[in-house]
Amino acid sequence: MDDATLTILVLVLGVAIGWRLHAAFSRFTMLSIMRDMGITEQQLKAQMKKYELETEPTPEDELTVIEVTLEQHQGQLYAFRKDDDSFLGQGRDRDSLIDDLKSKMNNVRLVIVEGNELIKATSNE
Repeated sequence: MDDATLTILVLVLGVAIGWRLHAAFSRFTMLSIMRDMGITEQQLKAQMKKYELETEPTPEDELTVIEVTLEQHQGQLYAFRKDDDSFLGQGRDRDSLIDDLKSKMNNVRLVIVEGNELIKATSNE
């Protein structure tokens, strides 16, 4: 092994050992501080659980998905369910259609599968 390779190997090994030692020292210091403050392990676990990031499905992931088709007749936009063609709502433009759908439907996620161009065309007017 030449000197350059040996130097790089020693540096990498030093960084790895230093990283581990720093983590252990930080953990020891933090535990000492918490012990001095009177924080118990149960209190720490309770706080961790309280502020734990959610890894469970978000409410948006649990919404019922409804596929929608849009049609335009005589200047009005109409929304229908894709699966059974039932009427969902209407509006003269994109915003009024959305307002109408919001007033009638809660806790659902609407996915436009046909008629996207109608929403885009009316939103640019």
